[in-house]
Amino acid sequence: MADTLGTLQELLETLDTNEVAYVFARSNEPDNKHGYESAGLSKGWWYGKSEERRERLNMISLKLKIDTSFKARKVLVEAAEKAAEKLVELMDDRHASIAQRSAVEVLDRTIGKATQKIEQKVDSNQPIVINVTVGDD
Repeated sequence: MADTLGTLQELLETLDTNEVAYVFARSNEPDNKHGYESAGLSKGWWYGKSEERRERLNMISLKLKIDTSFKARKVLVEAAEKAAEKLVELMDDRHASIAQRSAVEVLDRTIGKATQKIEQKVDSNQPIVINVTVGDD
């Protein structure tokens, strides 16, 4: 998004109440129709705007979506180390079930989940046939 648009706060301050409602709704919707309907606005309201204004509203909603996603991801990434430390700390919990669950979680995240054995009984006297094809034929 071009920096010439300005900060998100500055952009939102240039909008009227319905436009702000549309921008927030549109940032979570797949298209314009769902955006204005989710904001409780009519088709006439949307198409009463100039094409330039509609494009601007959609650019602001995209900026809102990107900024929000980026900020949320940044918070989660910054918390990841603390979460990992907490998980390791819980391995020493006095409650065996908590210690066991956290240990399993650490193992699952570092070496992968354990494979599960599957037993299957087939009641048939028919031979098992396995076909292997090699090549692009």
